[in-house]
Amino acid sequence: MPCRTGWSGGASSRAGGTSTASITNKTIATAKLPGGLADLFPIVRQYVLQRCFGKVVDLEDTKIRDYLRAVLVQEGIANYLARKIAELTAEKRAIGFYYPDWVAVQKARNGAVNWIIETKDRIWDSTAAKDAAIADWRKKVSAQTETPWRYKRIDQFVFGAGNFPTFTDLLTAADQRTQAAST
Repeated sequence: MPCRTGWSGGASSRAGGTSTASITNKTIATAKLPGGLADLFPIVRQYVLQRCFGKVVDLEDTKIRDYLRAVLVQEGIANYLARKIAELTAEKRAIGFYYPDWVAVQKARNGAVNWIIETKDRIWDSTAAKDAAIADWRKKVSAQTETPWRYKRIDQFVFGAGNFPTFTDLLTAADQRTQAAST
């Protein structure tokens, strides 16, 4: 983080001054965001107040204010925040463009279980890589939504082989097929 220093100071509930607004505007420009000062300012202020210095600081402290007025410091903080925004945006876009074959919600004793189901007619060399990518996607969605999601690939061979009275029966058959194929 670009502004870790040995400064001391307590928390302040005041606005934080024009330096934080300047950092916010530089972050917007660097991240190429379409505006949003009112939305981003409180986030930037919170970051500078609580994390930027490695501890909570008083934004009205003369030393802190003088430090934050330096253009190179402002640009360093703005570049760091813009990079983080870009990472989050890229991650959300990656998550947003995936459409699974099926999404199911299974009723279970401990609550609902969310499933992403992919069906495959044929297994190709690239299927394992696709399974890994979907598993990664599932982890990101689970973290982002704070809701657990599970993934299961159901091969046509399994699905077409039987009449499954419950979703659990289908999952069990798919697991048995996967275990048999790996031995």
